[in-house]
Amino acid sequence: MIEDVLTDRNLPSFIIGGMQKSGTTYIDSLLRRHPQIYMPPRTLEFSFFDDSRIYKNGVQWYKSLFTDSKDGQVLGQTSADCAFENLAPQRLRDIVPNVKLIFILRHPVSRTHSHYWHQVKMGREHLSLLNALKEEPVRTEKSYYHQKKFSYVGRSRYKSLFENVFKYIDQENVYIVPFELFIKNEVNYLNEIFEFINVSTISSIEDLKEGDKNKRTNAAKTPSIWLRKISPILNSNFIGKYIYRSLLTSKRPPQLKDKERKFLEAELWDDVLFYNEINNNCRKNNSNS
Repeated sequence: MIEDVLTDRNLPSFIIGGMQKSGTTYIDSLLRRHPQIYMPPRTLEFSFFDDSRIYKNGVQWYKSLFTDSKDGQVLGQTSADCAFENLAPQRLRDIVPNVKLIFILRHPVSRTHSHYWHQVKMGREHLSLLNALKEEPVRTEKSYYHQKKFSYVGRSRYKSLFENVFKYIDQENVYIVPFELFIKNEVNYLNEIFEFINVSTISSIEDLKEGDKNKRTNAAKTPSIWLRKISPILNSNFIGKYIYRSLLTSKRPPQLKDKERKFLEAELWDDVLFYNEINNNCRKNNSNS
């Protein structure tokens, strides 16, 4: 039976593994446009490896997610928490031991800051950044929801997260690229990914057919919950309307304060070093190609 599972074509040969707030959605939108790739719809209900509640559905259920693929297509999925969820790497080894993992990473300090402000804009976070970081260990123990939404520093601990990944997955089957480098040379890094998963390369982004568009496009047009709540108040006068429009169109969170940056740099010191090493290696490889 195990042999049948490992050789069944209705299992993915690659997984996009995240991290949150690091460009995972964008990578997903690009890869699923490739005609030689099939990826099932991206939804939390399909988070097989990183959600124990869904993992209980079993391998046969998971295979059913890929039944709409065409013959010869390379199967893949986005599972953004497969490095963050402690049990996920072992599950991957047990079900798809030769799977290739793709990670796009953001600088751990920037990722943490972005994650925090995303929760603020969604109306879920009411603590200051430093207080939220202080409360994180307690909050994330409350439930799966709290762990997913408020693990600001936890998801940026790249060093320990990838040490766990490499216990179960060969390093040669793991591709990591910093988001900051990827956006400067998308075609080059996309082609590295395409070669990594054995599909044809491209000469430009336009070579990829129009598929599911990045969901952020529509999300960006929808006011955050907290903005919708205060909009009647702000829109009651001219100055309020100006503030509301500014908040609505703002794409970037406010800059980190010196105190916040120093705290995060100290807290994530090992993870910054890990990230910098990957960043330097990618630069060297890119310059030699």
